[in-house]
Amino acid sequence: MSSHNETLRGLFPDALAVTRPVTVAVGERFEVVTLPEVHARAVLARFAYRRPHPVGAAVADNGRWSLVLPTGSEEPRWPSVAHFQNKGWLRIPPVSSSGPGTLHWARFGNEVGCAFTAPLLLNFALAARESVSVAGGAYPSASRADAEPGPLSRIPVRA
Repeated sequence: MSSHNETLRGLFPDALAVTRPVTVAVGERFEVVTLPEVHARAVLARFAYRRPHPVGAAVADNGRWSLVLPTGSEEPRWPSVAHFQNKGWLRIPPVSSSGPGTLHWARFGNEVGCAFTAPLLLNFALAARESVSVAGGAYPSASRADAEPGPLSRIPVRA
């Protein structure tokens, strides 16, 4: 079972010292939820006032962000925009990697160094966003969000 205040260095001690991407096993120490980048940035903005920020570390690759979650995050069921993994593999980049479209760290954790994203807050925020989208509200649908990055895509999030 993982500690809910785990740091990136605590989760991936050897992986952070490498100069090339490495693959780590998902499931024993952490789980992952992957989202289109526009949804991840919208969640960041939604919780901008919360301290500590509930979104932790995120690996970005080709317009998708994989957020690190504590183990036991499979319930409640994740909204359709989110791909939840409690087994499998995650490619993580070296700390020095950067650049849109390439594998890189979008976030190293929140302001207190926590690598984990708060799974319930993330789940509820995504579900609320999805229900507004389905109802034809102000938020774009998942397919439109993938095609058209909104104004939130310009928010700097990398430390």
